[in-house]
Amino acid sequence: MPETTYWRGMPTPVRRVRVRIGHAPPPAHWAWSLVGEERDAVFIETMTEGRVLIDDEGGVDMAIVTRMYASAGGWRRLPDDSMILRDL
Repeated sequence: MPETTYWRGMPTPVRRVRVRIGHAPPPAHWAWSLVGEERDAVFIETMTEGRVLIDDEGGVDMAIVTRMYASAGGWRRLPDDSMILRDL
């Protein structure tokens, strides 16, 4: 049985993906030096925020959505124009 995943305290389906990081304004965005690189991410399609991609390099942020931590923040959102390359 698949693990239940959450976004901001609500059960929300997510999927693990590989992305190419989009444009991030330097130096304010944490990923500004990674533009164009490929990384693992978590794709979340929300009712209120639309498409959300959070960094999952090393599996840290996937733990956030499986343990209901996303409502507490602390995750690293990727730029909105990041491109999904494939599912993991």
